[in-house]
Amino acid sequence: MRDQPPNHALEAPGSPAPGTSDRECLESWASHRDAASLQTLVERYLVFVHSSALRRTGDAAQAAEVTRAVFLVLARRARRLRKKTVLAGWLFHVTAVACRKLKRMGRLRQLWHWISRQPRPSLPSDATLWTRLAPQMDRALERLRTKQRNAVLLCAFLNHDFSSAAKVLRTSERRGEKRVGRGMKKLANRLRKRRAPVDPDALAAACATEGCAATVPEGLSLDILQSMEASRGQRPSLKLARRTLNTLAWLRWRRRVVIGWATVSVLIVILGVIAVYIDSRSGYSRLFSEGVIARGVSQGLAAFALLAVLFLAGAYLDVPENDLRGIVYLGLVGSIVAMIFANRSFGTSLRQALIHRNQVLHLILAGVSASTAMILLIAPLRALLHLGSCWQAQLASALAGTILVLVLLKRVKAIAARLQRQVVPCQP
Repeated sequence: MRDQPPNHALEAPGSPAPGTSDRECLESWASHRDAASLQTLVERYLVFVHSSALRRTGDAAQAAEVTRAVFLVLARRARRLRKKTVLAGWLFHVTAVACRKLKRMGRLRQLWHWISRQPRPSLPSDATLWTRLAPQMDRALERLRTKQRNAVLLCAFLNHDFSSAAKVLRTSERRGEKRVGRGMKKLANRLRKRRAPVDPDALAAACATEGCAATVPEGLSLDILQSMEASRGQRPSLKLARRTLNTLAWLRWRRRVVIGWATVSVLIVILGVIAVYIDSRSGYSRLFSEGVIARGVSQGLAAFALLAVLFLAGAYLDVPENDLRGIVYLGLVGSIVAMIFANRSFGTSLRQALIHRNQVLHLILAGVSASTAMILLIAPLRALLHLGSCWQAQLASALAGTILVLVLLKRVKAIAARLQRQVVPCQP
């Protein structure tokens, strides 16, 4: 049954009308936090999500669980979706993540499953085009470019006309039509069997008639709405939804971490080469000995480990993205300050590192503290850097991390000095 009857018990005065756009439904949910705000989206995309999950899992019960998890993730992430986000493409991506989490297993078990797999039964000669291509459809869709995939999902699977699809895609009708045509051609090429080409027009017709034709279990829509009403946008109780949320958070940060790590590494190498070159012009000094360089690298790794712990703990506790960004930013500032204090002298005393007088350092620390306070206290600056408003907890976490890093760095420095005295024999 493709059409679910509306649930009048969940309707509220602020609920959007059935003809409203996806963005209006999400904004209504962010304002009222009642399930009736998302009822239109559930009825609009329920069959679409369930059909994709059923093609991926091949089991109706698992497909229902994935569908429930996807809409609970939508309720949790609705406020963070950008205005340019195409909801059909986003739901398709979340469905793929939830299915992978549902079927996750150990590497040895995966290897054994691959070794002992049974050959697929051959399809009858009179099988329809959709029956032959459905098992590989979603994987082929994932390999399309995002803009082409969104256009194909809207026009070929959800049966939007080019005019309405162009409004959702925020482009012209002509460009939207081109995206659909190119996407269907690429999809047909990727689904092509051995020496059996697939016609893009026939594939589009099959997707329009069979892509969202799966039978939705009775009461699934009502169950999803009740779960949304119970959670009200908080962390869902369904385990699959929580695992999907954690994976989405990591996917969002993985690219930033990789780019940031590569950029910082290149800058460190450049600064190191410049410092060594300048020091070599005046004669190599004690600052660039092998022990000092090794100790500096170990201290940098310790500071990076602190930032990683802060980030992973915040992601595990489902801290809002802006608040997590603020914690990591303050942790980075605190780690730099801790490394400055740890390397003020060649000694290993923590007391000497804290009370040693240095007027220039005091002025620098005062400037850093003042600028950080301005960023945290002035709302436009926080918005510019996308930092959260919960700055007290962020400051406390960063301060605790700074003290921990300072103590850890001094201990590492003392251990390294002790080992060096043991290895290097005393001169007469």
